[in-house]
Amino acid sequence: MAKYRKKPVIVEAIQLIDNDEILAKISSFMGKAIMIDHSKRPITLNIETIEGTMIATEYDYIIKGVNGEFYPCKPDIFEKTYEKAETGYAGTDKLSENVPKGTYWIGDNQGELVNFNGMEKVISNKHIKGE
Repeated sequence: MAKYRKKPVIVEAIQLIDNDEILAKISSFMGKAIMIDHSKRPITLNIETIEGTMIATEYDYIIKGVNGEFYPCKPDIFEKTYEKAETGYAGTDKLSENVPKGTYWIGDNQGELVNFNGMEKVISNKHIKGE
């Protein structure tokens, strides 16, 4: 049987927490008013997905997928699957020595910063800088 690796993608996500400020951010993030069921503990939020209605409970993450779709994810699965991605712009001249290794947006391209100690090296689908 063939083996496959999940393609690295950057997604946006927010954790569902029963807090007016967070709930307002979720509503803005999803681009619509949300209806929280406060009659249950933990609270719940119904999310319409391409697979049908899914229920997010408090502390679940709400993820915006690569096609703009939303879906819930349990915190333990989220922590095993995702890590915080740094975003920003790295110019073509010189990268800051304070930049940690990680995933960055290089112009319109996502790339992995693999070495920057005097030699900037970014790998991506498009060769950016380095040799």
